Amino acid sequence: MRRARMGRMTRGRVDVASLLERFLAKVNVSGPVPAHRPELGACHVWTGATYRSGYGSIKAAGSKTERAHRVAFFLNHGRWPRPCCLHKCDNRKCVRLEHLFEGTLSDNNADRDAKGRAIFSRGESHGHAKLTKSHVAAVLAAAASGESQRALARRFGCSQQNINKIVRRRTWNHL
Repeated sequence: MRRARMGRMTRGRVDVASLLERFLAKVNVSGPVPAHRPELGACHVWTGATYRSGYGSIKAAGSKTERAHRVAFFLNHGRWPRPCCLHKCDNRKCVRLEHLFEGTLSDNNADRDAKGRAIFSRGESHGHAKLTKSHVAAVLAAAASGESQRALARRFGCSQQNINKIVRRRTWNHL
């Protein structure tokens, strides 16, 4: 049996033949064809365990669990993707090699943003927001007319630092 070193991601070694056998048992090669990229052909869909995020997961060595598409890359190339393994098909469960490519974190973020999957919480929708849009407008108007930041903080029930960031346009700068 061939054994390959997995690198810095795990401390142990992986039995590649065993991993390949377990991996292939959990792949459905008759997956959907991506509507936005039909030229790629059908996805090979992971049918095993998944993370909450929707990516497939498999134990690669010992107790170390890896994302299935990264394991597909490892099994094909003999090394882990550095640092990211991205999907051309945008199917998180896809493990088809032709649909995967290696990229940087910047590539991954640019791909996410270009496809409209970025989640930006701004203003009232941000989980830590203390003020509403109308409160911020009132803060800006009062600060422009000369009211102190300390007085504004007391009036709106937040810190003076929060008011300062609003006035200096460090936060709520989208208004």
